[in-house]
Amino acid sequence: MTMQRSLAILSFAATATSGAACGTIGSDSMPRSCKALLDSTPALDNGAYTLHTARGAPYPAYCDMENDSGGWTLVLKVDGGAANSQFGYNNSLWTSTLTLQDDKADTNHVEAKFRSFTEVAFSQIRVVMVETQPVAMTLEVTGASLMSLMRGPFVQIDKPRQEWLSLVPGAVVQANCNRGGINNFLVDPLFRVRIGMLANQEVNCASPDSFVGVGGGGGVGNGCNPGPSPGIAFVPPSAGSISGGICNPTPGPNHVAFAYVYVR
Repeated sequence: MTMQRSLAILSFAATATSGAACGTIGSDSMPRSCKALLDSTPALDNGAYTLHTARGAPYPAYCDMENDSGGWTLVLKVDGGAANSQFGYNNSLWTSTLTLQDDKADTNHVEAKFRSFTEVAFSQIRVVMVETQPVAMTLEVTGASLMSLMRGPFVQIDKPRQEWLSLVPGAVVQANCNRGGINNFLVDPLFRVRIGMLANQEVNCASPDSFVGVGGGGGVGNGCNPGPSPGIAFVPPSAGSISGGICNPTPGPNHVAFAYVYVR
């Protein structure tokens, strides 16, 4: 099956600069989130700013101050097409305090995990998937940090099937199950996804063979998706969609995307 690789950059965040970067913003001299910055100083631009940990240590963070009312803190960037992506479902970066490329607070197409992943509390998650054009979805879910959420159990997110699929235009998954959520995993070796929807051909969720979302994994040896060559197992993308291969009566191409995860 053909993997359709995204090359586009988020149009609203092509330049991650700000005249207020690394300075004291408004009356809040030690802001904990981009939302706090925007509340204290409205009409800020998208760009890199300085946030602070619970103990007051400064660190760089990228803030989307314009889309969906602004105040979004970037916590993660995932390259679904990278052969060595660090964000497959089982990678320890999802549940550890380790960071990756955290000195680059921007929206370039380079995988990164920022200090904000462990520091910023939220009541919403915003996922932006880029294949040819950016598509965003906002999830109503609360956490002390994204790390704390990822260390926990499955959290169901009630979104229509088509809304999940719209994250990757042209995505095809199996017809049934359609279970969306956080830490979306049943048992080995089935497919799983950190933020997204699982689907199954049978009229249950017992054996999902397809998904759409961020943090994909599993499915090795399930027989539905042939590997790239004999003896090489199929590895799902860390961001994108899997159609279910020969286990889907109406299969389509698999897709890879570049994903941005924000919290507010």
